[in-house]
Amino acid sequence: MKAPWGRWSCAAIAAVWGAAAVHYATRELPAGARLNSAAQVAPSRDVTFRYDITGADAYDHGFTSHTIFEAMLRNIGAAASLVVLDCHLCSDTPVDTPDPIATPIPMASQLVDALLARKAAVPTLQVLVIADPRNGLAGSTLAPELARLAAAGIPVVTADLSLLRDRNLLYGAPSRLIAKLTGRSRAQLSNFKSSNRRVMITDDGHGELTALAGSAEPAMANSTDTVTALQVSGAAVRPLLTSELQLAHAFGWTGVLTVPAAAPIGPGLKDSSALDLHWLGEGAIRDALLRHIGAAADADSIDIACDSLSDRQLIGALLAAGQRGATVRIILDPRKSSSLWGSANQAVGSELIAASDGRIRVAWYRTHNEQFRAALILIHGSGPTWMVTGSASLTRRDLGDYDLALDAALSGPASAEPLASAQAFFDTLWNDRGPPGIEYTADADAWADPSQLRYWAYRLMELLGISRT
Repeated sequence: MKAPWGRWSCAAIAAVWGAAAVHYATRELPAGARLNSAAQVAPSRDVTFRYDITGADAYDHGFTSHTIFEAMLRNIGAAASLVVLDCHLCSDTPVDTPDPIATPIPMASQLVDALLARKAAVPTLQVLVIADPRNGLAGSTLAPELARLAAAGIPVVTADLSLLRDRNLLYGAPSRLIAKLTGRSRAQLSNFKSSNRRVMITDDGHGELTALAGSAEPAMANSTDTVTALQVSGAAVRPLLTSELQLAHAFGWTGVLTVPAAAPIGPGLKDSSALDLHWLGEGAIRDALLRHIGAAADADSIDIACDSLSDRQLIGALLAAGQRGATVRIILDPRKSSSLWGSANQAVGSELIAASDGRIRVAWYRTHNEQFRAALILIHGSGPTWMVTGSASLTRRDLGDYDLALDAALSGPASAEPLASAQAFFDTLWNDRGPPGIEYTADADAWADPSQLRYWAYRLMELLGISRT
């Protein structure tokens, strides 16, 4: 009898495929990833919540602001020792569709101009840039804006996404095996992954560090989006800087960056409204969200403004919080697309409303050609307010240790300026407290999608790790 070689060969291939898939889905993350800093005490005067809003009326007469980008330029202009920029996108690729509300601006070029001008004015200034491979041809070449920095001798480190875990069970394992056998570029290993930390760390010219972290990025295509950010100054920034330098070294950077010595804390400077601050990266963000949402009950409120919500653990936690009596309000980007590959927001919004019997309320941001990229969660009640903001979307991709993402968590009295400002931002959008004629949000039925086909397509793609969100 002939040996069933075909059967054994298939079994061997399946075994290798499965073993590789498990290994690369659970592998150790590079140093600096999954940041979960110890509690940092941050006086409320050293923490600022920033946001940019784009809005329009029914006739596309609107406005947009760029306060976060303006803060980035100011921070660069004040730097005397160091600038560390970690960006997902830094490119002025032309916008495909003209924006009827506001003219996109070349943020990347302006940012590069500012960095080069400051480096010329302060030759000893240390500048380090970490960028997603998307800024160029999958890391083989740099985008023109970043190439200008490299030509000036500024280190530009391309994030090596092959060091991250694979969530795509169908593609990840065979692509890695093929790459090992054929020497293909890391581009094949980067599919469905991104370096999504959006942070700039500078010194203020007086020995203190300042971090600006959020959902904004210096790219013309995103220059009219609604975005959020948190600016933090002082010693609380140091754990974040350490994490960024560890990631840079993991990605192949061999340089050394001298950090200014921490300024001593003088007597009488303690702030009565001091906040507890934690820097969170990747899966540590989900852990913190599940813990605090899981503790919310009757008389507590959960307010969420985000571009994407699809993580199943988080959705389950929100439904459970609603059943316990917590008030849940969510503002989502409608991502007005009929494609099965589009955002899951419309299907998830419909699910949350139906499964909670209306206890969870959903509204849609009235986008035009721009996107709603806010990233904000507020949980408040009888105790301290807890807030998370940063670059992470509420997706398995960002919260499951597959992408690089960064958030800051704040806890303190609701009256503290950054917490009060964040709550006012959310309430302004939810209650349409804008200029006359401007409506920021629409009711749930405006873009809800009860289609079971799209819902189960999203669930399947989320399970297999092939969704684009």
